[in-house]
Amino acid sequence: MTTMRDVAKACGVSVATVSGVLNNTPDAAGPETRERVLEMIQQMNYSPNAVARGLSHRRMNTIGVVMDYSGWGSLIADQHLGPIIDGVVAQNSRLRQKTLLYTERWSDAIANIPSFCDGFCDGLILIVPMAPENFFAQLFYRRTPFVIIGDHRTEPNMSIVDLDNIDAGRRITSYLIGLGHKRIAMLRGEDIHQSSLLRAQGYREELADNQLEYDPAIDLHGGYNVASGYKQAITLLDRPLESRPTALFCGDDRIALGALSALEERGVRVPEEISVVGINNSGEGASAKTPLTSMRQPGQEMGERAVDLLLSHIKGEEMPGRKMILPGSLIVRDTSGPAP
Repeated sequence: MTTMRDVAKACGVSVATVSGVLNNTPDAAGPETRERVLEMIQQMNYSPNAVARGLSHRRMNTIGVVMDYSGWGSLIADQHLGPIIDGVVAQNSRLRQKTLLYTERWSDAIANIPSFCDGFCDGLILIVPMAPENFFAQLFYRRTPFVIIGDHRTEPNMSIVDLDNIDAGRRITSYLIGLGHKRIAMLRGEDIHQSSLLRAQGYREELADNQLEYDPAIDLHGGYNVASGYKQAITLLDRPLESRPTALFCGDDRIALGALSALEERGVRVPEEISVVGINNSGEGASAKTPLTSMRQPGQEMGERAVDLLLSHIKGEEMPGRKMILPGSLIVRDTSGPAP
């Protein structure tokens, strides 16, 4: 069994340094040393008293769901989170598991580790975890099984359930190209979101495969919200008419709704002059003044698959590291049409 001394020796540091890093002690180590220690802990699969914990552990038949709650409205009504939570709860119910929901801010993730790992849950489902790297190291350290939904991390020992974001980017771009559009703008989230980066990758790849030039000036990024979509669309509409895009690929329905508001304000007809496509197939988009063409994420299926995957880890039937990447489906409505 790997010990703290083994980790310290592999890193060339003291046992006290390793202990300080694990306990998140201020000034225990510099940034590079801290990163090296956390990486080695994951590589060596280190956990204190792992044998004793294994002997004493008993199943609680409860799965914890950790997600950020930053003060928006109903969680269940949220276009992205609602179907995922529905899927988790429904699958847990079918399998006679209980669901414990933690609504915390990811900025407080490290401080909340003791609550997440207090023995009330057999494992955790983390929804779009915007947490610091040592948060995951702490979970490994405590031998807490977990599955991530909605953040395609590449670490080999992390299990992921996510939308195929590259495929989503390619398919939406291909759909718009098929309608005759050659200048397709992308309005997306910030680059801290893997989903934003991967959707943009698919967008660029599909443009290249169709011999269309990628123009970084019309690949705009900001927040996943209506205000950001409005602002980005206004930036594009302020361009000379001849250099404006004829289609807007929006990385989220909220961005698309903001863009539609800007287009209406400027008197631009949708889809006759500019087509708009979003992602998430939200109720707001479907019921908009001009119903929004959008890609549906398989949120409920993602929640269900995450439960199944986590239980396989808890029971020891499958080691962590599986990536379950699911396709979306394009729902065509009234905001997309032939290029002008």
